[in-house]
Amino acid sequence: MVQKIDPIIDQELIKDVRALGEFERNALAQGPTVTIFIGQKPTVYEMSKRVIMAISPLANEYFNNDPAAIELHIPSDKFHWVGVLVLAQWMTHVCKSPRPFSIRGSHNPLEDISIYTAARGLGLDLYIHPIFTKLEEFVKGTEHGLLHYEELDAICKCDSDDRLFMTTTSVYARLRYYEQIPDPEEFDDFLSKHPRFEKALDWVQTNLEKRNGKPTASICHELGGD
Repeated sequence: MVQKIDPIIDQELIKDVRALGEFERNALAQGPTVTIFIGQKPTVYEMSKRVIMAISPLANEYFNNDPAAIELHIPSDKFHWVGVLVLAQWMTHVCKSPRPFSIRGSHNPLEDISIYTAARGLGLDLYIHPIFTKLEEFVKGTEHGLLHYEELDAICKCDSDDRLFMTTTSVYARLRYYEQIPDPEEFDDFLSKHPRFEKALDWVQTNLEKRNGKPTASICHELGGD
């Protein structure tokens, strides 16, 4: 007969799991497991409850409020399954590995955005600085052209005070100010579906116009490189 594992544990939040020794990190991987749901869809199975409570402030509060819970439910409008899966794998491996390591990004900007937004949602800000720096450079860069709308849509899931959201808002407000959006009608259609992003853009552009006035046609033409 398999002995049932008590789902109720006492686990404090750890400031930085990477600072723990191998034995301490390994010990976190012991005990009950939970399933992570995004909306109503189960996404991660058999996630160590102690690990996620030790690393994620959101999970720690969630399970302290409901100690017997064996499921963690997070909203589908804030989390993408790819990012959640990558983070769950990292939390597990960093506790089982002989040496700790940081969250690694990918070569796919959309995947990196999903990792970033999921990490922000779970409260893993301490561990994602390299990914944020890479994404910030990507958003500000010009050699790759503008973001794909799928990438922009993913960034719009960030909170309004999120640094990546604000960086993106600033970049696109300037592009619109200087009339450098390639297809303004398509962009306006996108904005109509993302009113929070549109409001932030309008605010930045209004301040640009107050400070600099309306850009002349010659400046827009020169910046556009035509």
